[in-house]
Amino acid sequence: MNFEIQRRDFNTLATDCLIIGVNNLEKVSSSFADQADQIQELAELSGFEAKPGQVLALPNFSKNLTRVFLLGVSENASQSELTGSLKSLAKSLLAMPITQIAIDLDSFASLYQGKAKLAGLVVQPFIHSLYQYDQFKSKKAEPKALSELVLLSSEPDTLSQEQRFAKGLRAGATLTRDLGNAPGNVCYPQFLLNLAQSLAAEFSDLDISALGESQMQAMGFGSFLSVSKGSEKEGKLICMNYHPENARNKQPIALVGKGITFDSGGISLKPGARMDEMKYDMCGAATVFGLMKAICVLELPLHVVGVIAAAENMPGGGATRPGDIVTSLSGKTIEILNTDAEGRLVLCDALTYTQRVYDPELMIDFATLTGACVVALGDQASGLYSKDEALSDALVTAGEHSYDRAWPMPLFEEYSKQLESPFADLQNIGGPKAGSVTAACFLAEFVDEDRAWAHFDIAGTAWNDGAEKNASGRPVPLMLRFLLEKADA
Repeated sequence: MNFEIQRRDFNTLATDCLIIGVNNLEKVSSSFADQADQIQELAELSGFEAKPGQVLALPNFSKNLTRVFLLGVSENASQSELTGSLKSLAKSLLAMPITQIAIDLDSFASLYQGKAKLAGLVVQPFIHSLYQYDQFKSKKAEPKALSELVLLSSEPDTLSQEQRFAKGLRAGATLTRDLGNAPGNVCYPQFLLNLAQSLAAEFSDLDISALGESQMQAMGFGSFLSVSKGSEKEGKLICMNYHPENARNKQPIALVGKGITFDSGGISLKPGARMDEMKYDMCGAATVFGLMKAICVLELPLHVVGVIAAAENMPGGGATRPGDIVTSLSGKTIEILNTDAEGRLVLCDALTYTQRVYDPELMIDFATLTGACVVALGDQASGLYSKDEALSDALVTAGEHSYDRAWPMPLFEEYSKQLESPFADLQNIGGPKAGSVTAACFLAEFVDEDRAWAHFDIAGTAWNDGAEKNASGRPVPLMLRFLLEKADA
């Protein structure tokens, strides 16, 4: 789907469909004086009062406007109301043979309370609703007719970042969702390496390197290998280095993703119910892949490194036993009390490697790390951990602007005491209390003290369960907004 920004002029606009936000019919009628009586008559017949979420369809509106839809939006509308109403309308419109939709941004800007980054909020429901995943169905869904989304504004020159956000989100979130939805028998570590190599073939500024298990064994990745050795699928550490000539940062921004392509729990076997959802345990890696593709598509002037810790966690003959002690790449020893707390075991070695090899200016990791985060925050916000206040604030702001919210969580020193082991430097679980916090504290043990670092626990936000089981593509919107701000700084 293409995205365009055009100057708002209803006299010259020609489109299949125009969407206008409204809470007062008189304002709309004044913009379309010739059709004022028609608008009022249809509103009275349908009972349209411009209440939040109400839609009034004006078919055959004029020679150049085939359809006009008035969408009720309350004064000072919230992000939730705005995106929810647009998502419902988008689903209906995409079922029609509409190839182009124009959205009157100015009409929404006069109603929405947080006017900053409005365009990005408006396009997301359409990008989300366009997504279809039927790769493994014998009968494919009919492709959606929509091919172009036009944003109308009286100040189009101010929306450069919004156009890039929409384009990057379409490319990045789609890849992230595709990877999350792919089954574990297809999407495993070598598959992810092949994907990285195909991206490098497509984008000249992207270079790929990877470590296999024999290389990691020689280098001392004892923590990572304690997870991957239980599977017949070889684990991979995949590094994607995007370094264009015009990059403004000498030290890269590092994005590190947990890529457990299937998580059985290992010897600490998970219950059978809903174990199929453990294909989503690589959504941290999927996030990094989506972001790297978006960065390449947009040709951002940033040096960014994406590191993927890819492994299966299986209860094979070589699997780690509860109580085993391993030595991480950092040299710290870990007593593994629960093999189902495996994400932190692959991530800690990946974080150590990323710092040693790339010396990033800042490092952000993404992981479907703990069920405890789902208990704490549900599916509304990702858990955000960072000791760097400026970085945390910037990420929270990016989440607010993209309606892909994150919530800061504590990293108090006292929580780390739960990770003390009588037999090793630390243990991989901290007991039943504050499980998401102690998991983040575990990762913090492997981050250089002066390194700007943030950790996202996306266990509650990376996919939707229930009847609409599907990868969500989060937190790609948040991170894309953050990276665009970095590129534009």
